[in-house]
Amino acid sequence: MRLPRSSKGQSSLELLIILAIGLVVLGLVISTSQQRIASSSQALSFSQAKSSVSLLAQAADAVYLEGAGARREVKFVIPDGVLSTSIAQHSISMKVASQNGGSDAAANTRALLCGNSFLPTAPGTYYIVVEGLDGCVALGANSKLIVSSTLISESAASGQSFVRTLKYSNLGNSPIQVDLSLDFVSPDVLAEFIDPADVLFTLPALGEKDVLINFTTSNSALGSNSGALYANGSEGTNLTTSIFIEVFGQTCQQQTCAGGGANVSLIEIKTYSSNSYSQLKDIFDPPEDILLEGGNWDAFSSLNLDVRDPTDAFSFSGYPKSLVTNSSGGFNGTLSAGGLTGLTGYIVRASGISAGSPEIRTANFDITSCN
Repeated sequence: MRLPRSSKGQSSLELLIILAIGLVVLGLVISTSQQRIASSSQALSFSQAKSSVSLLAQAADAVYLEGAGARREVKFVIPDGVLSTSIAQHSISMKVASQNGGSDAAANTRALLCGNSFLPTAPGTYYIVVEGLDGCVALGANSKLIVSSTLISESAASGQSFVRTLKYSNLGNSPIQVDLSLDFVSPDVLAEFIDPADVLFTLPALGEKDVLINFTTSNSALGSNSGALYANGSEGTNLTTSIFIEVFGQTCQQQTCAGGGANVSLIEIKTYSSNSYSQLKDIFDPPEDILLEGGNWDAFSSLNLDVRDPTDAFSFSGYPKSLVTNSSGGFNGTLSAGGLTGLTGYIVRASGISAGSPEIRTANFDITSCN
């Protein structure tokens, strides 16, 4: 005699089957999404690689036409996902990882490229020297010292201590000896290296180093203090980081301004070369203009500049505006101080082209005193 199958056991089996099917479908969805993400990333890397080799090939042809002795330095970006770089007699290429193993982003040259030419292989930003020799053009990565910011600008209360960090990097294949000199003389603010040995150090090829500077304001300090940090590289680069420290009393911190406008004791948005933006200490009365400047964009390229309220809800009068960068990749604009209130966190946003690729950079500034 056969016993009837348990309905409870049958329900459990059906549930397991449904769960198994669901997991298979979920796995297929995740796999497809990952493939799409990988494909998009590879396409972006290929586009960046193609732009880099094209710019370098154009520079090689220009030097070739100028003749022996001509020399240029080209910013050369190797994106993530590049497997190798190579130089042939009349071509420059990068092999970019793809689902099929690798795709060549290449550019041809009219110039004959010298046999001893070489390119870096690791992802990063380099400066390639393009030099005209007798009968060919030589390419090679040049050692170059750069710093993460050309400005340290801070508001600090009297009797306060804080530390700021600068990163020095070597973008080449040869070591650089770096000599630092801190020129900051003030009776109210003491500036000193956290590590005294940082006055002289060596950056290895493609190396970098953080330099920490401690600032201490005296209990009676009040007002503006300025100085500079100078870096001299053995390869010939001389860098200056300007330092501005505005000291306010403990009872004079940020206020809410009345409807009559504001004196802005902070603001020149000066460098767009990184996420560390310039905020020079200066007083702007409501009728005056605030200067907005930037650099390190592609020369003669279109740029959109916008100044927004702290909530990013609206733009100030006259913004956004379209600009064209100058021959050095710089731009400038103005903002009337009379349109500002006592809020903090105003936003400056620049959208343009850097190293052949679209880029958006953002700066913020505050108001610290009122009418």
